[in-house]
Amino acid sequence: MKIAKWIISLVCAGAVVSGVVMLIVWRLNQDTNEAQQPQARQNSATTVRTVEAKTGSVQAWVFAEGTVRSGRREYLTFEDPGRVAFVRPSEDGGELREGEQVKAGELLAHQDQRSAKADLASAEASMLEAQTREGVARAELDQARTDAALAQTTFGRFDVLSRKESASDQEFDEAKAQLAKAQAAVTRAQSQITAAQAQVKAAQSKVDQATVML
Repeated sequence: MKIAKWIISLVCAGAVVSGVVMLIVWRLNQDTNEAQQPQARQNSATTVRTVEAKTGSVQAWVFAEGTVRSGRREYLTFEDPGRVAFVRPSEDGGELREGEQVKAGELLAHQDQRSAKADLASAEASMLEAQTREGVARAELDQARTDAALAQTTFGRFDVLSRKESASDQEFDEAKAQLAKAQAAVTRAQSQITAAQAQVKAAQSKVDQATVML
């Protein structure tokens, strides 16, 4: 019985000793790994390449997408519908293409001008007619003023004769009536000139409008 207890005690002591030995060995391994880590980090340093710095121009390329538009654009529009009868040809004699350069004030395109030209011709004819009526009215005014001056002179004479009783009352009244009639003709001629001038302005407005449309 004593021998069995002694054997058990011996086994327990051996186990304790084995544990202590294993703990010491593990600790030594830990210290060794920690001591090797700085050297491992030193052995893994990054390799760099150096070049000599020089002065010079630097070029770089940038790739992108975008839409190109002209700084100034003008859309060709027509106020009235119609057939386009003329388009300015290109510099090479072909059709005018998008993007070609043009000059300010240059005729690029126009519609069929036959109707517009007819309207302009009609407006110019009306203008000429109105100017003719104005000229006739001015001539009539000149004649009316001449007649009025003569009637004024005649009336003055009969007025003097009537005062001297050298002319009858009928002659005096007729001279007075002729003077009134001549003065009314002057007033009527002046009104006709005013109306003719208004017609000339209206005709000129139509000519201007027809010119713009052309």
